[in-house]
Amino acid sequence: MTDESVLALDLSKSVGWAFARGWAKPTFGVKELPRGTYVPDAKCFVIYEQWLDDMIRVEKPTSIIFEAPILTQEKGVAGDPYLLITLAGLTDWKCEKLGIDCVQATASEARRYFIGHAKGKSAELKADVGYRCRQLGWMTDNHNTADALCLLAYFRGMEFEPSTGQLLAGAAE
Repeated sequence: MTDESVLALDLSKSVGWAFARGWAKPTFGVKELPRGTYVPDAKCFVIYEQWLDDMIRVEKPTSIIFEAPILTQEKGVAGDPYLLITLAGLTDWKCEKLGIDCVQATASEARRYFIGHAKGKSAELKADVGYRCRQLGWMTDNHNTADALCLLAYFRGMEFEPSTGQLLAGAAE
């Protein structure tokens, strides 16, 4: 398990990402895709694929986990279903092509593991995830990054190494 390296992705026009090698402290950030009325989705896909290629080339993850697209048309709750599904498909396709283990998880699954619940309003859940990240020493104030860290912790939790007594980066359970 210590040779495992994981890239976690919260897919949207603001791609939250988190990466950890073995049990080392994660790195994390956000990749902003272009926005605007006249920005074609295809431009976002090309930029995302190039960014993902670069992340894979530099970090060399053995596994990638991403949040399963939430399919809703309700504004403010989730992004455009076409965009989200295509970003997920590009990620899955890239992993298959390169022989990288690929997992998708729902936000609910990851949140239940990370914060102990998945019920409530979206803003409250995002705040709880951000708070838990800061408790673990991952200083982010961006909900996309916090969601990626949540996914990373969830992935690690599926293969938790009890002998270390650690979740990630020395943060005791």
